[in-house]
Amino acid sequence: MNEWSMARFCVLTAPFLHHTLEYGLDSIAANGFSSIELWGASPHYCLDDYDSASRAHAVRGINSMLAARGLTMAVYHPEQVRQYPVNIASPSAYIRKKSLDFMRRSIEDAAAFSAPIMILAPGWVFVDDFTQADTARRGKHTAAGRMGKAIGGASGHGAAGARHQPFVQHAAAPFTLGKSGRDRGLHGHSAGAGKRRWRR
Repeated sequence: MNEWSMARFCVLTAPFLHHTLEYGLDSIAANGFSSIELWGASPHYCLDDYDSASRAHAVRGINSMLAARGLTMAVYHPEQVRQYPVNIASPSAYIRKKSLDFMRRSIEDAAAFSAPIMILAPGWVFVDDFTQADTARRGKHTAAGRMGKAIGGASGHGAAGARHQPFVQHAAAPFTLGKSGRDRGLHGHSAGAGKRRWRR
């Protein structure tokens, strides 16, 4: 069935954590898949493991491995809960700066891998620091925010009660690379090897 063609799916490399990347790519190709979602973490590839020159060499090596097996990278998924979680909403200026630098380098890698989608989890706030103002701001844009606002209003506790509201955490949204501004938005994740995307 064309609707469920193997070409519409990509395989995450994370389950091959205890195997070499070469073994993982061989397995993916042998099972009829044509694209992967590269988990950007050790032992296969973590950008923090390299200086600039060796990082470029590692990227070229992975691209060569893919090409030799007739595979492409549909999604690049850099690990974002490492020594420091990636968090541009952190109260720490140091973590915010490191997070932005990590995002910049990850986007460079996604482009070097020719991956049209990169998974990005840009930041979060502590649940107990989530205020009524945060709920109101979120409510302008998301169903989760509107739900939180309704819960806060129904509680009758105002701003103080907002600290104890149920908190709905958004899933990470893939960052789609493209030439036009229209293509650079955040998209919902697709199981279809990047062929189908649902805009948030």
